[in-house]
Amino acid sequence: MKQTALYAALGLALALGTGTASAFSLPAGSGLIAGANMEDDNADFWVDVNQSGLIDVGDRLVAFLDFSKIQDIYAGNGFTPDQALTQANDDLVAISDITVIASLGTDPAGRIRFAPTAADGTAVRFFVSPPGGVDLQVSAGCGGSIATCTAAASDGTAWITMGFADADDEWFFDPAAGVPANIPAAVAALGGTTKVGTVNFAMSVLNEGTIDFKDQAITSCGVFFQCAGNGITEAVGSADILGGLGLYTGAWDPSKPFARSDTDVAVNVPEPATLALLGMGLLGMGASMRRRSK
Repeated sequence: MKQTALYAALGLALALGTGTASAFSLPAGSGLIAGANMEDDNADFWVDVNQSGLIDVGDRLVAFLDFSKIQDIYAGNGFTPDQALTQANDDLVAISDITVIASLGTDPAGRIRFAPTAADGTAVRFFVSPPGGVDLQVSAGCGGSIATCTAAASDGTAWITMGFADADDEWFFDPAAGVPANIPAAVAALGGTTKVGTVNFAMSVLNEGTIDFKDQAITSCGVFFQCAGNGITEAVGSADILGGLGLYTGAWDPSKPFARSDTDVAVNVPEPATLALLGMGLLGMGASMRRRSK
């Protein structure tokens, strides 16, 4: 389950903004208390750059997310408790592309560490698909290839981007005990409720569009994050990484998605902008306060 209560207590929020042409809206909380939780479907792909069969240095992880529901969790704000996001109205989707910079065998902390694949530091791109836009179909592996998923996810209007811009930006994965988390073929064979590990990240908002994202302190410096800079970031989150069984048909191969995830990410925005907690799913995308799997 997503740690909505934890994020609300920390006073973190993510805004889509008010007064836009979008058919969906996010309920405002009180101050910086989270006002909504978003449910996502997602599929994660692995690109085995060195053909080792393991997730190791130089490999890419590419994930696709489709947000299916906004759930109102703040009483008394007058919003409908649940809003469905479908191809019948504006659909929020995202693409993440990251590269392994330290593997389980090379990282002293026993983590897999990531950095953006793109030279400009972009790790995640968000899009708003118009009514009647392409259905990403991530629950079925969105077509079974990175190319098919990319075409479907990027058919809408670009919204915001997140990535690395300063020394505090960080993204890492902690494996669960007894699970072969760095072997995609093994992860792909695990059920969708089997936890493979957890992810944490702190990122900068690179392209804000019309939203003024605010800095926030990384509260877990020295515990989860290295905080190599001033300990300030713009986006934080955490994720449970889950098995990939059911995302593909037939025998698994590296061209098919191997994992899914259940992720929360939050940013800080001031009133009167709409506040919310945004759940996103992808391998490696998550952040600040989720503890290592037991």
